[in-house]
Order: sequence, then structure tokens, then C-alpha cells
Amino acid sequence: MPSAKDWPLLLAGPIVRRVEPNFVSVWVALKEPRAVRLSVFDAPVDTGPGDALFTEPAALISGVTRTVRVGENLHIAVAEAAPKPDAPFEDPLLPGHIYAYNVSFGPLDSDPFAATEDLRSLLLLRDHR
Repeated sequence: MPSAKDWPLLLAGPIVRRVEPNFVSVWVALKEPRAVRLSVFDAPVDTGPGDALFTEPAALISGVTRTVRVGENLHIAVAEAAPKPDAPFEDPLLPGHIYAYNVSFGPLDSDPFAATEDLRSLLLLRDHR
């Protein structure tokens, strides 16, 4: 059996947990503690080739949280994306509209948040046609 050091960072998820007109939450389970950012985009997004961190376009809404340790090599988080209190956000998330999202991961001590991995860099956004 492989040791925990051989496990991927993302053990389970992302799983969309909740969507409201101005709020989205996604659950993830990681092997290590991390800061977790959820970014929601206004349309399907072409992430392009490669495995570099995905940075464009600007997110419609986003939010950062920290994982909680629930086992020696198990850290979970429910990342929540919502408008910032001082940001204009007149248009709610619409039923039937297709949105895209990305989950990115960074060190717990980075302020502001600095992603070191995301779904693209972990090769989870590849198109397998």
C-alpha cells in the first residue's frame, strides 16, 4: 500500500454542496493543510493546454477558507464564494445559466492568498476527447 507521501494532494472532491443566487460552496478533502480558494466564472472557460496555474478571466465571485484537520493525513474544507461586502454585485447567479469554477490551494500562512496548485495544475481540468 502506498504511503501518504505518495497520495495526490486532492483526495476527494471538489463536490458542489450548495448554490444560491449570490453564494456557492464546494467541499474538498486534501492530504495536507492548505488555504483553499473557490472562484466562480460567468461562463464556461477554456483553460487552454498545459498544467500551469489558471489565472484568467477574473472571477465573478470568490472566497478563501482554510482546511480543518480531521485525521493524520486528512484535511477538509468547504470553500465558499460570495460577493465581497464592498463589491458591486447586482446580478445574481441565474438558474439554467452555465457557470464555471476553479478551486485553488495555497499555503496557510500566505496573506494575501497565493495559490501554489489548482484544479488545472493538478491536471483535473483536461479535456479528454
